[in-house]
Amino acid sequence: MILILKYIAKLMKALASEATPNQLAAGFILGMIVGLTPLMSLHNLLVLIIILVVKVNLGFAVLAFFIFTCVSNTIDEKCRGILNTAFHTTTIIILNTLLKFIGHHIYFKSI
Repeated sequence: MILILKYIAKLMKALASEATPNQLAAGFILGMIVGLTPLMSLHNLLVLIIILVVKVNLGFAVLAFFIFTCVSNTIDEKCRGILNTAFHTTTIIILNTLLKFIGHHIYFKSI
């Protein structure tokens, strides 16, 4: 709980700093990109280099990274289930349509 309050204090300090809104937004967007993509990738290494080289707000980047890592981990399984169901349903419809077109009377049932 104290850790969360510490980050909220840093957020308030960043908002009151002399950083421009563009720097704050750029830091947040770059942190969001790192948080939503798989962690160990060349893409994230390049984004981290951009965060360190370009003058963006590092606090906002870290905040966005933590927020969007939690969001992506939460919705990952639900999205996989939805996409898996849609893929299997579409595949079954295509196979049944092809078999009907060919003239075979074998139909696939959904799982």
